[in-house]
Amino acid sequence: MLNLSEFFKAAGDPTRQRILNLLIHYPAFNVNDLCHILNEPQSKISRHLSILRNSRWLVFKRRDKWVYYRLNPDLNQNLLDVLSKIFKDYLEFEADLKNAQTYV
Repeated sequence: MLNLSEFFKAAGDPTRQRILNLLIHYPAFNVNDLCHILNEPQSKISRHLSILRNSRWLVFKRRDKWVYYRLNPDLNQNLLDVLSKIFKDYLEFEADLKNAQTYV
């Protein structure tokens, strides 16, 4: 059963918001890609991905030696649309999307 408090709490962190924004616009990323795009260390990105995964924002799939993360397909599309509209006004998120173009 989904704990709504934990679900929305997970989305409250700025780094996790940046990850969610990227995954709203692109299908999937691995930890290494996210580290480069967000210019953050692997340990930090992995910790945030774990929180998002445990809160059911993300799902993952292993391909060869990499684990790729994507938005949970069970998420409500209206929720994702609202987040996308909120996130579009943040310049940092716009820069992240530009950085991500070289990884897709």
